[in-house]
Amino acid sequence: MKKLLFVMMLAVMGNGFAGTITLQKNKGVQISQEVMESESSKIEKALQRDLQPISKIISSGAIAEISKEVGKGNMNLFDEGIDLFDKDIKISSSRKKELEEKYQKKFIDAYISNVSVSFSVKKIKFIDENTADVAYDMKMKDLNKGLEALDKILDEDITAIILKKLGYNSEDELDFMEKPGNENEKIRVINIVYDELVNQMEIALKNTTSEIVIEKNIPCILKKVNGEWRLSDELK
Repeated sequence: MKKLLFVMMLAVMGNGFAGTITLQKNKGVQISQEVMESESSKIEKALQRDLQPISKIISSGAIAEISKEVGKGNMNLFDEGIDLFDKDIKISSSRKKELEEKYQKKFIDAYISNVSVSFSVKKIKFIDENTADVAYDMKMKDLNKGLEALDKILDEDITAIILKKLGYNSEDELDFMEKPGNENEKIRVINIVYDELVNQMEIALKNTTSEIVIEKNIPCILKKVNGEWRLSDELK
């Protein structure tokens, strides 16, 4: 599990960044501060809308990169990952491989389903009432923060939660995991434990609100056409 999370963390890197929109206008443009502030929110919404195709392309690229990195090595969830209460699990090689593939896919799916790209307007300069010179940052959800939160959860004692779901009162009752036989019960235990870990990961990533900047101050022009702001093909 630790190895799997580490590979995922390598796929998205950067520093957190936040700021406000700087509003400017060309000399001689007859537009009040109040109007600029009102129009800026419309411009920001228009930019988000018109850049959605780019967002999807970038998200798809990030997902492909993550999948490629993960695919470079065998993620042995039982040897490299979170041990089931520090137990040396004794199950058949075929069942172990089956479970590894099942939960590797679940962990990856939980991660990539939360990959998202957004755009944050940093500066708007009104060339005239219907033309705006805009600079924006391209950002991605900082899933590293979610993984950090997950690590914190895993570092804390979630044993009680899992034991309750398993129907056991103590870890000592799981000593059979280290002995031959009783494979069906071992599989039941493994499924419950890893389903809970996937659930915790999904919650941690979904609740992550932090973002990282992957490119700063990208220039573009927006024009107001029939009362609606639209991203222009015009270059600065």
